[in-house]
Amino acid sequence: MALPHNLISRLFISGIQNGKLPQVYPTLAGDTYLTKDHIATVIASTLSEKQGQTSTFDLCSILDIDGELLDSVLTEYEQERAWTVTNDTILTKARQNSILEDIDNDVTEHGCVSIIVKAQALGIPYQFLQKLADSGIADGRIHVHGNFSSSGLLLSDNYVKDNEQRLRDILAKTTEPLSMQKVQKETDIPAAVFYDLFEHILKGEETNGFVRGRRENAVFVPNVYRDGQALMIREFVESNDCIDYQRLNSYHLYNVTPKDFLVNHFPDIQLLDSCAVTSNIKLIIKAEIDEALGSDHWINVTNLVSPILAPSDISMLIANITDEKNDPRLVRLGQTYVTTAEWVNKSYESLRSVLERKALGVRKTKADENGIQKKQKAKRGRQLSQEQDELAEDELLEGLLKHTDVKTDPEFATLVVEHLMPRVKRDYANMIVSVYLPTTQYGNEKRLHAQRFEELLAEFRCRFQLFLKATAVFEDPSIQSNLSKHLLRTLGDELVDMILTYRAYIDQRKSFVSALDQDKDVPWNIHLDDTQREELLKGMSAEDRMDAEKARSIAVAGKPSDELINLVNRLVAIGGADSNTTMQLEPKCARYINSHLVQQLNNTDSDNAANAPLILHLTVLICFQAVYNLPLHASGKFVPKIIRQLTPRLRSDDRSEEAITIESCQQAILRALGANNVYTDEELVLIRSTKALGVRLGKEKE
Repeated sequence: MALPHNLISRLFISGIQNGKLPQVYPTLAGDTYLTKDHIATVIASTLSEKQGQTSTFDLCSILDIDGELLDSVLTEYEQERAWTVTNDTILTKARQNSILEDIDNDVTEHGCVSIIVKAQALGIPYQFLQKLADSGIADGRIHVHGNFSSSGLLLSDNYVKDNEQRLRDILAKTTEPLSMQKVQKETDIPAAVFYDLFEHILKGEETNGFVRGRRENAVFVPNVYRDGQALMIREFVESNDCIDYQRLNSYHLYNVTPKDFLVNHFPDIQLLDSCAVTSNIKLIIKAEIDEALGSDHWINVTNLVSPILAPSDISMLIANITDEKNDPRLVRLGQTYVTTAEWVNKSYESLRSVLERKALGVRKTKADENGIQKKQKAKRGRQLSQEQDELAEDELLEGLLKHTDVKTDPEFATLVVEHLMPRVKRDYANMIVSVYLPTTQYGNEKRLHAQRFEELLAEFRCRFQLFLKATAVFEDPSIQSNLSKHLLRTLGDELVDMILTYRAYIDQRKSFVSALDQDKDVPWNIHLDDTQREELLKGMSAEDRMDAEKARSIAVAGKPSDELINLVNRLVAIGGADSNTTMQLEPKCARYINSHLVQQLNNTDSDNAANAPLILHLTVLICFQAVYNLPLHASGKFVPKIIRQLTPRLRSDDRSEEAITIESCQQAILRALGANNVYTDEELVLIRSTKALGVRLGKEKE
């Protein structure tokens, strides 16, 4: 008879526990007992049913056993049955070969296969599949690109070549900075492959640009874009001789800082607070300062340079130039103004009438206080006079604007007053005690002054006309116009003022003229303010006044014409002076101008490098007069234009050595301006030779 089920189960359990049944294992349900061979047979059967791949979870479920028992069976039979166990996956050798074949087909068809994606699709660990793929590549069962690889990706030869060429074409065509992240999205190349390909291209060959940043942050900058940005900066600086940092920073140079770029491409560049300037700007300012020194006037450097330069920039340039020159005659006012000590002294003298009038008023008040007023009343009066005694800057400013040429620039006038204020206060205190009043000339003394006046006027007119003739030598009409304009604006206005003063003096309408109180041996310098000029014009006949006003308007406008000379001659003739004496005086005036230039050149120290531009300026003017027999009135800024006119003439006259000396000196000065005004020993010798040339030519004309 059959044994009961419970009895059989207890017997199996007892046998297993007592070691009588060592190769028998109960299922988790306890109703079935399995041997390891049976478990191995079921595993093999399951793998066969599932194309050579199954999971330990599925096997445990099918066999109703725990994982520990399954692991021991797999360990025991793995090598014998040619199974591969990885994590919870079991694969046969045939299945692995199938996977390799499948991967190779995918690589051939799609060009790019992701190991991690493939592992997820197959349900096997990524690391195992990567090792399997590596072995397939090694033994030639998976065909990929031989020289290029990207982590976690398998790429075919065609895929790498095609996409590499796509990237090369994109880089070759671009003319602006290109975000590689944007290109990656547009090409739809996997990010890992894209950036590896991009870096592979950059390492493997010369590209038409360079890269800033890496991977997703990479930006490809084509050389044509960088070169275009550099060209725009160079063209702007060459056209304007300056560039502000805000504009400079708007350009993208990438491989160099903007300021370093300027220094590399413009050796003579000077970095200021808000902008950078070339030596040409400095040369222009230096020439105007030299002219101011020579003619004792003032300049606002703001008007000479681009509005790009801030006041602080101009101040730095002026400080640099004045430090180089180290000339005690120079006076800096504010950030942008330069004048001379002589001009400041003249301005102060123009204020003396203001101080004298004020001082007279104070003296009158004091006299009233010392009268018969009552003590208490006198006390109140003194309090009032103390208030009146004070000298306000506004009073001085008003007087300065009336008596000097600063009315066009109130800011400068204010700076002048502030500069003069300590001296004014000191002298004003003395004037309150004793006021100086100018005297008037009469009789024989006046006639002597009138005669001297006529001589000075004739000489001034003669020099003016000689200068005007010299401008006609230049072949370029624009240079003629600019030189004539400079002449009229600097000397024409003074000539008209001298004629007005002369006419008033001769007609005895205005017997007191400040210039006539000067020492006889001191050159006269007549400058009328608007009030004085209007007073003198009112005393003339309507026709004469119209002529005088027209002559001055022509001079102020700087428009050269024969009409100005005709008006001047007529006004002088009516005053009694002989207008024909001008022609007779020409040789004398020409010699005087030449001697004055030679004297100034002799007094200029050629061992001081800061004097090099002035030496060249004076030598060029002397040489011009020696060649053309006409003196020229020109500021430093005209020197390059004069040299262009002069040197061809020197060569045609078989005087090439003189032309070479002048041109070489100019080149040395331009080079030194870009080197902090440092001259080589050879250049210093050249400067001395230039001075010697000027002195020799000047002496030959005497």
